[in-house]
Amino acid sequence: MQGCFRNPRLRRERGRRPDGLRSSAQPLNRQDRRHAIHSRDGLERQHSFGNSTLMRSVLLVALAIASSPALSKTPNEFARYSVRVFSGPLKFPSEDKWPDANWREDAHTAINFGGHFTFLTLSCGISCSSDWIIDRKTGQMIRAPEGGADVQSFRVDTRPNSNLMKMLSVSSRNDGSGDIFPPCFSQNFVWTGKAFHPLSKRIETKCPSEVTR
Repeated sequence: MQGCFRNPRLRRERGRRPDGLRSSAQPLNRQDRRHAIHSRDGLERQHSFGNSTLMRSVLLVALAIASSPALSKTPNEFARYSVRVFSGPLKFPSEDKWPDANWREDAHTAINFGGHFTFLTLSCGISCSSDWIIDRKTGQMIRAPEGGADVQSFRVDTRPNSNLMKMLSVSSRNDGSGDIFPPCFSQNFVWTGKAFHPLSKRIETKCPSEVTR
């Protein structure tokens, strides 16, 4: 019986493709395996380093946003005094009892403070106005807080789902002239369910561009 011989050249060439590259089905020798392992580990370390760098960047941006007064303090202040917004039928004073000529427009103003109140600024004559909240459950009118005898409210910030009211006041003679001038003051109030409670004394603050000497 004729013996079976292996051709050394065929053995060397086996496992190589016609283009000279090693076939993927051919097992790697020891040196090639070490090179492949080192390459893979290097890619994994680079990928891990890239991910950690990205996570650190995202964390720094998040911390910057959280520490920004303009972006974090105002919403958190209102959320601290959050309440549920009333969804029942809304009541409003009748037209003959309403002290302002814009009764129809005012009556259709939505709840914008304290869960069941509508904050409104009413005209009381030439260069005269007053701030009120209307209880939309009962129709009762309640006078909003005032900054003091030497100022008048310039801007009031409220939320329908919060008992917090933020007020910006400007200096005024309150003599009917309508003159307003610096300094300006900020003060926060919270509705307790029966009355407004100041959270602090008024604080002098930067005046809006509309307020001039």
